[in-house]
Amino acid sequence: MAGGKRWNRFVAGLLSLLIPGQGQLYKSQLFNAIVWFVVTAIGYAAFVFPGILLHIICIIGALKGDEYS
Repeated sequence: MAGGKRWNRFVAGLLSLLIPGQGQLYKSQLFNAIVWFVVTAIGYAAFVFPGILLHIICIIGALKGDEYS
C-alpha cells in the first residue's frame, strides 16, 4: 500500500448509488464528488431520465480506477 489509501470498489459504487458523488468522495476525489453531485441534481431537476443516466455514469466512475490511489 505504498501508493496511498486503498479503497473498495463495492463500497464506492454503493455510496454513489445512494448519493451521487459520495463514492468519489470516499475515494478522496473532492472536486469530482462535488461536480457529480451538482450535475446529477441538475439532471434530475431538468427531467428524471437525464438524472438517472448521469447517476448511472457516476456509479460507473466510482467503480473505476486504481484501488491503491
